[in-house]
Amino acid sequence: MNEQLWQQAQELAERRYFTVIRREEMGDDESYYEATHPDLPGCRADGKTPEEAKQELAKARMDFIYFLLEDGLPVPEPQTYAVQAKGELLRESTIPHHDYVVEKLPPL
Repeated sequence: MNEQLWQQAQELAERRYFTVIRREEMGDDESYYEATHPDLPGCRADGKTPEEAKQELAKARMDFIYFLLEDGLPVPEPQTYAVQAKGELLRESTIPHHDYVVEKLPPL
């Protein structure tokens, strides 16, 4: 492991990326939570609770950014999103300040 890249990855990972946490059903009344960063496609983690999923995502974000740097690829900047629920605009915000838990709705 390249220590210089790891330190750079740590610094970049401290930027608070927008986090989406979804509750996923496994059947038999069991579920888990999946956490993702929309700005880091492929960076994901899961856990038994939203908080556990978020903690695991922080670890995954470090590795994800490290491997981008190791491969000489750019690390995406956090972006601004408009958040909608039931077709209504709720808030326009910069990613670093907000996390959202999204419940998976049954099909219509």
